[in-house]
Amino acid sequence: MSGTAVIFAVLAAVVLLGAWRVVTSEQIAHSALFLGLTFVGMAGLFILLKAPTFALLHVLVYVGAILTVVVFAIMLSDPEELRGAGDLALGERLRRRFLSPYYGWLPVVVAGVLVAVILAGLAAAQLPRVPLGEPVADDLRAIGGEMFTRYAIPFEVASAALLAALIGAIGLTRRETAEERGRGGRDGGAARTAPVARVQGAMAAQDLGDGVPQAGTPAGSSPAGNRVTAAAGSSGGAGAAGEVGR
Repeated sequence: MSGTAVIFAVLAAVVLLGAWRVVTSEQIAHSALFLGLTFVGMAGLFILLKAPTFALLHVLVYVGAILTVVVFAIMLSDPEELRGAGDLALGERLRRRFLSPYYGWLPVVVAGVLVAVILAGLAAAQLPRVPLGEPVADDLRAIGGEMFTRYAIPFEVASAALLAALIGAIGLTRRETAEERGRGGRDGGAARTAPVARVQGAMAAQDLGDGVPQAGTPAGSSPAGNRVTAAAGSSGGAGAAGEVGR
């Protein structure tokens, strides 16, 4: 086995391992790191194909830009919404991973059937072997000319799709921020009302405790009467707390 084949096998293993860990990691931050590892491995494959310009563009665009956007999106997201299955027991995680039809055995069966169909089609087609030639021109001028002449329409469509996705992400973020601001205002009103209610409750409890008749208490006084008075005071305090909250 030549050195090129060994390097290709190592890079392919890195790409496959990174892609597998992207979809199987329990923490989304770890998935982002493995995504960067996958991008670096793909850049190495471009270098192996004698296309250093594509490798450089791949690192600049995917590793330098897209991965950075993904990391910032993770940092700005709600941790409760990003909580994965890391807190589950080992048995429960294994059960969900290997016994789930959508995450365990069903994808494996579908992938096996697809690979078998592809291999059977290649064997039946009897494709001729083509010798490897020199790679296409790795000239930035030629790439730019092809992109803005022959492939101008797909380029503009991709640009419009990215712009629409960016505007949609901004709109979703702003709407979620407004909802959180409104919810925070309601929670703040409840938080302002709660201390008043607690003070009124403490005063009512103290009145109930002081309801035992002492020496020199008038004959008409009784603990029951004091409790009624305390209950009335508690009701009045609750009404006042409601007015303060409103």
